[in-house]
Amino acid sequence: AEAAGSSGHAFKRRRRQARPPLRSLQQLMVIMQLPRNRVTNLMARAPRSIKLVADAEPLHVVHEDAHFLAVLKPAGLRSAPVHRFAGGSALNRMIGHLGYEPHLLHRLDMNTSGVLLAAKDRATAAAAHAQFRAKSVAKAYLAIALGVPSSSSFSMDGPIGQHPAVKVARQVVQGGQPALTHMEVLASNPDAQLHPVALPRQPPSTQPPDSSSTAPGTSSSRAEPATGTEAAAGAAWGCAAPDPSSIGRGCCLLCCRPVTGRTHQIRVHMASAGHPLLGDEVYGLQVRHCTALF
Repeated sequence: AEAAGSSGHAFKRRRRQARPPLRSLQQLMVIMQLPRNRVTNLMARAPRSIKLVADAEPLHVVHEDAHFLAVLKPAGLRSAPVHRFAGGSALNRMIGHLGYEPHLLHRLDMNTSGVLLAAKDRATAAAAHAQFRAKSVAKAYLAIALGVPSSSSFSMDGPIGQHPAVKVARQVVQGGQPALTHMEVLASNPDAQLHPVALPRQPPSTQPPDSSSTAPGTSSSRAEPATGTEAAAGAAWGCAAPDPSSIGRGCCLLCCRPVTGRTHQIRVHMASAGHPLLGDEVYGLQVRHCTALF
């Protein structure tokens, strides 16, 4: 493993040393002797010439027919690779299963488990995307949140935009992209004992939005007394974390139905409502251990 790691670092060094200088659009137009729109179109399509890696890792197929492939993505696995030449994602496993690259119709956060849907051909993908745009596709997610909402069902209609200081984070902000989520409380336990821990002081990794370094339910190693939900996550990172005193005790199981599909939408909306998701390292509280939640 060490040898492989060393060769990988050496490859990266050689790649950096051999990387040619970036050229401007005007320079490319002169070199290629093509108009601006042709050059722009070619540069946009060029990455597609790099075939995605096929992974032979296990794949939990929920449904498969002539048009669709639905798989269960576990927590900790990316929906799609960071780069086309890199593997290690659910899409790469789909390629290993099918023998070709399907059209991924949506994504899930890396630390979120759930069903991923892919189309097997362009015509099916186009029809499915049209349904997504028309919002005729219903999506539902189960989530455990801190605290017990005062209402058994509620909606969050808050625009979501990029956080100004933390690249990986989003927040409800005026002028953001429209976002609507409907929530229904399925079960709750106001007496659930939560044991929070102190949060790390360093900010989270500035990876693409669907990647997080800590899976939900994990925590840092520095424990504090079990006195309820006391440590506000995100405060050390500048994220919009709720006031722990407003959460109180307990937790609830919800069915969240996003109407739109913004990055981190459910996580951001639940944190904005004062009920962050259990174990959310960016918007919620870190908890070490929970027993007998429901």
